[in-house]
Amino acid sequence: MEGRIVTTDPGDVLFGEYDKKWWKEMKPGMTENQIRDYTSILKHHLLPYFAHRPFSDSHRYC
Repeated sequence: MEGRIVTTDPGDVLFGEYDKKWWKEMKPGMTENQIRDYTSILKHHLLPYFAHRPFSDSHRYC
């Protein structure tokens, strides 16, 4: 696995990295309204603050 970083702890995954993978899988099954709503929530509320934070830190903000 040359050139790849492998982590065994899911908490090390950054929110912004996971978001990209989640979007790719979920978007095809969403309605136009859902896409618009999720895009707005992610872009304006979640990603600006959490994109560079690992999931392991998320419990601090709930």
